[in-house]
Amino acid sequence: MDDSVKTGAPNSGQVLLCDIAIFGASVGAVCLARRLARAGRRVLLCAANGFLGGSLSGGLATWRTPHEALDPEAAELIDAAVRRLPLSDPGSFHPESLKLVLDEAVSAETAIQLRFHTRPTHALVDGDRLVEVEVHSKSGFERVRAATFVDASGTGSLARLAPGDVSNDTCLCVGRALLGSVSHVSARQAIVPSFNTFSVQFADTEDRPGSATKVRASFDEGRRQKTMDVWVNDGSGALVGGGVELGEGVVWTERRMTLRFVWQRSDPPTAFLRKLVAAAVADLKGRVPGFEEAYLMQVANEVSRCPLALAADDASVFDTETEASDAASRAWRGARFGERVIVTAGVASPPCAVDELRTPGLAGLYRLPDDLWFNVREGAVIEDPALSIRSFVLLSDALLAERGASPESISRVGVRRPHDEEAGPEPVWNYDVAVVGGGVSGVAAAVAAARHGARVVLIEQSGDLGGNGTTGGVTSFAGGARGGIYDEVLTELHRLGAKFPNNQAFDPEMFRLVLDRMVEAAGVDVWFGATLWDVCREGARITGARVFRSGGRHRVRAAFFVDCSGDAEVAHAAGLPTLMGRAADSLTQPVSLMYQVAMDAGYRHLDFFWKLPRGRFLINATRIPANGTMVDHLTRAEVEGRRQMWMQMDSLRRQYDYRLVQSGPRVGIRETRRIDGLYTLNQEDVIEGRHFDDRIGNCDYFLDIHNPTGKRGTVARKVPCYDIPFRCLVPKDADNLLAAGRCVSMTHEAMASLRVMPPCFIIGQGAGTAAALALRAGTTVPRLNIRLLQAALEADGIDLTH
Repeated sequence: MDDSVKTGAPNSGQVLLCDIAIFGASVGAVCLARRLARAGRRVLLCAANGFLGGSLSGGLATWRTPHEALDPEAAELIDAAVRRLPLSDPGSFHPESLKLVLDEAVSAETAIQLRFHTRPTHALVDGDRLVEVEVHSKSGFERVRAATFVDASGTGSLARLAPGDVSNDTCLCVGRALLGSVSHVSARQAIVPSFNTFSVQFADTEDRPGSATKVRASFDEGRRQKTMDVWVNDGSGALVGGGVELGEGVVWTERRMTLRFVWQRSDPPTAFLRKLVAAAVADLKGRVPGFEEAYLMQVANEVSRCPLALAADDASVFDTETEASDAASRAWRGARFGERVIVTAGVASPPCAVDELRTPGLAGLYRLPDDLWFNVREGAVIEDPALSIRSFVLLSDALLAERGASPESISRVGVRRPHDEEAGPEPVWNYDVAVVGGGVSGVAAAVAAARHGARVVLIEQSGDLGGNGTTGGVTSFAGGARGGIYDEVLTELHRLGAKFPNNQAFDPEMFRLVLDRMVEAAGVDVWFGATLWDVCREGARITGARVFRSGGRHRVRAAFFVDCSGDAEVAHAAGLPTLMGRAADSLTQPVSLMYQVAMDAGYRHLDFFWKLPRGRFLINATRIPANGTMVDHLTRAEVEGRRQMWMQMDSLRRQYDYRLVQSGPRVGIRETRRIDGLYTLNQEDVIEGRHFDDRIGNCDYFLDIHNPTGKRGTVARKVPCYDIPFRCLVPKDADNLLAAGRCVSMTHEAMASLRVMPPCFIIGQGAGTAAALALRAGTTVPRLNIRLLQAALEADGIDLTH
């Protein structure tokens, strides 16, 4: 690997130099970064998500601590968020206002380099010093070299990569990462208490402002501060009602509730969480007066989890999930009701940086999830987010007291191998079909292949299936195709009341749940939180893929691979030719931050917004030029998208009664890389409605080309129904690789019609079916009998007639 320091556009292998690198994006991490930057330190602030604030913004957390208990700088940020969008609960703030305030605070510091969607993957050490951390983002793999690294993540993501003998002078843990070392303990030895917040909206059956008043009045107010037990299969949880109330007896009456649950696996618990939330809401509707008409509106996209062995009686190792769940239930109930909690030997972390500072009031405290602190001396659990923020302030004082070595002076001579490579050989997993990317095309490909008898793994880097339909906030199908798995999804959404009549909008939370159930029923192995590392290729065959997952590397071998990454990541990693943007200058369509608004009162609204139930609307109006394969572009796009959203909201509020509900978890990407396939669909094919002998489906969505510069101007043109050729899914010089979704072979213009979700479902089903049939026939993808594929697709509900 070239050791030169590169500047300009990020690329794989680039070295990023800074004095202090911080992994984590909570309010405390932001305060820490600002203090260090103002003292002349160069700071790199890396966030795994697309926003700052951690659980206080992404987790919909309730703020209860008096501001005077905070550090003055943190109090200033919180107060600014409260002022930006006042709520009915005094002292409470809207998560979106906190995101904006933190964006502005970090952007104002030139010494802070911000990176969103960036995760550490492995650490390099020299003796007992941590000298480099490799990170992964849309730009690929880069190396961060710093004098000091701070793990401020919620899961100890950096601490678990570093060897146990690394000096605290070079790798410090703060916040939830104080307990990061317990991640080395297997799932059978550690109980994982986690929490997540969801919100419900109270509304009567009549969809008009003010109709929620009588329902709200009948809700049992005494339950707001009580813990309601909601124990479901495969886990346990306690539901805490209350929190933030947004609105006064109108349709926009919202309550937020926190669900604490036990998780015993190392993967992100998001799929399990969605089942738990659905069960909790069903339970509340069955036994809480006034909850019958409650509507599940939003589930937080931040999940707090921290492996921790808690035992009310002893510290024994549990042999079965049932025993662990029962013990976790007793321990967690004990913790919540003030009984003594024991942190078992061998699982608890060594003394943390906060303890070493010997600061009165913080010595002997250990960080637990959900802003809980365990006081060792008193054996009590304390709930106070101010303590968490104070720990960051104290750490900044310690870091400023001593100046570490300059990163430019750090020698890499004699640096040991990455720590995770020392643990032993990579686990090898064998499948028939490996699908990379869990958007709608990836779900359709995985389900189709599994239904045709293949053993399938679905690899997704986030914790959600659905792609732009969930993580991008694009909660509306744009039409363009029908049939097969897409129709199955529509039918199930209608059955659940989650597909709204008279338009294309749908409920994103139920959409997630429908996709989870579909892949589970098909027998697909889903790997959440898994990042494609590299691809092994021999001639025209992809022989395997290396994936970073659960703190280590894994090797996946498969007979066939399906690239549903949206960015043609598999093809690009394999060295196959790809296309980017429009032919003239490679510019791509702009990205957008979707957001929802609600009406407080009145009836006037803008008809071109996508209408949702309960007086809500989905707005697609931000436009940010960006290359979606470059992390610095995406970071700027997230910040700029929120700025444009608030500017538009300020304008809307002058004439209409709109209130901001939420923005998408991340910006939605319209276009990046595409494969160079056996055939490239072009604009003439689309506008002339051409038919192809190797068709796998059809599409009639109009040409919808947004100006790549981000300025006003959209090329829109209706088109007749046209065929999707199978050859567009097959890369040149590849025998066992297919592409699906928006990264198939097509021009910039044709892509503007074929990129939306319904045809992506169709393309994914075609790719997955083709992979399974080629496996069964013992042939390559280019040689697959197209009549056999078409017959299978028609039998599975795809309409191939003209």
